[in-house]
Amino acid sequence: MQREDPDPDRYARLHQLLNGVLRARERPDYVVLPELSVPARWFLRLASKLSNRGISLIAGIEYLHCSNVSNVEVENKVWASLTCDLPGLRFVVCSQDKWQAAQEEEAKLWNTAGLRVRKLEKRIPKPIWHHGDFLFSILICSELTNIDFRSELRGRIDALFVPEWNQDTETFSSLVESSALDIHAYIIQCNNRLYGDSRVRTPAKDSWKRDLIRVKGGEADYFVVGKLDVLNLRRFQSSYRSDKDGDFKPVPDGFEIDPARRLLP
Repeated sequence: MQREDPDPDRYARLHQLLNGVLRARERPDYVVLPELSVPARWFLRLASKLSNRGISLIAGIEYLHCSNVSNVEVENKVWASLTCDLPGLRFVVCSQDKWQAAQEEEAKLWNTAGLRVRKLEKRIPKPIWHHGDFLFSILICSELTNIDFRSELRGRIDALFVPEWNQDTETFSSLVESSALDIHAYIIQCNNRLYGDSRVRTPAKDSWKRDLIRVKGGEADYFVVGKLDVLNLRRFQSSYRSDKDGDFKPVPDGFEIDPARRLLP
């Protein structure tokens, strides 16, 4: 433990959690942590620890102060360390900013610390990350409520990651369930343990198959592992048909699969 870490217990718990991931029989390809869950100074250490075993990390970063005169603006970011096989590199780090603060987030941040989240000058489509053969995007918590962000991703991604710090789980439950169907992709929602409802949602035809994972609460930190059948999803979307033995709901009206994801019969 290095002395600059102000919360050694928290740091130890996080490492204990990741050690459990590394020891798991079913070792994941990606570890997802909630919005605002990791101090920036810890991220590279955690990413390096996981990348040694070929695991990528997607995590919300604690507020970062902007370099401006007033020093009242902060940034809300998600960083993703993605494993790679480039010479001399085990992983690369990608950064994505939250478009703007949620209303409750804005009020709490200002009333508690006199700070505000820097709003981007204009809304731009969210990037689509090509990680090997896997195409995914990220929306940070309240960005999931923006219908423009969601519509721009339809047909273009295999999965959508949504790191959250969100107590309105009832509203987001409906959003996640509808997004899995209208984007027609896997939705990975990762909320903090206090509020829960972390889940992996699929556009499955059978209702009892739609939540691959759904967890809430508990006194100790824990992780669960789920498997995304991306190849089967792409094969289904490429055919535009839902036979009686198919695994997924029909694609929504107007759905067009991106050529980068299309599979030939």
